[in-house]
Amino acid sequence: MQQALTGSAMKSTKNTDYVIYMSTNRGSTYAYLKEHDSWTQTAPTGVVRKATAEQVLNHLLPALSGDHPMSVKVERKSLYKAAGRDTEGTPKGPARALHTMDEASVPRET
Repeated sequence: MQQALTGSAMKSTKNTDYVIYMSTNRGSTYAYLKEHDSWTQTAPTGVVRKATAEQVLNHLLPALSGDHPMSVKVERKSLYKAAGRDTEGTPKGPARALHTMDEASVPRET
């Protein structure tokens, strides 16, 4: 089993090859991706912020442990680009509508 996971059969990957999506229970989705030496967080509104690796982990670990009601999904960056986003995570053209949150669909606490 160990041999099947190592060697020439396993492709070498890097953090820069993936996009991490974190979705809240209210429908907001944040994208985290690494470009060169820095991480970025793209908010549901399309705002892109720089983030440190520690900040990414501070958001990711509570979601993975189940301490926060969030879902986490990881995709190859090629799929992210196919959805119409540039490498910094900013949606382009019609993809921006897919990336923003519909205010009417968000339940409000009363």
